[in-house]
Amino acid sequence: MKKINICKLGVGNIDSVESYMKWLGYEVEYSENLENEHPLIIAGVASLWDNRFVNKTINAIRIRKEMNYQTLGICAGYQIFFSGSEESQHEYESIYPSRAKMISTIGKTNIGHHKLKMYGDSLSLGSAYFCHTYGIKASETKFDMYATIDLETNEFLALFIDGPLMGVQFHPEKSKKFNHEIIMRHLG
Repeated sequence: MKKINICKLGVGNIDSVESYMKWLGYEVEYSENLENEHPLIIAGVASLWDNRFVNKTINAIRIRKEMNYQTLGICAGYQIFFSGSEESQHEYESIYPSRAKMISTIGKTNIGHHKLKMYGDSLSLGSAYFCHTYGIKASETKFDMYATIDLETNEFLALFIDGPLMGVQFHPEKSKKFNHEIIMRHLG
């Protein structure tokens, strides 16, 4: 059984992520050491941007990318790969320069399942469960492998893979119609 670490940020839905990873067949450990070689999951909910762990986590992600250590960000853990969000005045020197923007012109939270459109891989992903108000516009990023969803008149980034880094805006642990193979393939 392959070991995977879940980052303890002090926020997030880590119990459901732990159950999900065990369901996929991984041995799960919680870790505050973000720079070890085991695959790492960074999960978060709500406003992660004002959390005291952000800079430490961004620095660890940089090191993990340089060392080619598999890392998966889920929901707000995905948004930490980017430089900030409209929901916070803070801006960070993160991995990618895009900022999360409000996804709806009427301030509505996106809750529910959406079909994913995959680019750069022939794998069909199915649909995934989303629960967020802010997202990264697909037009503001450039990844070789990514998936999007259409909301109102915009296409938002739902998933990206960049070397050892993978981010998903949705909740795979709550997405029964999602093709989990892509996460297992990425994490090994």
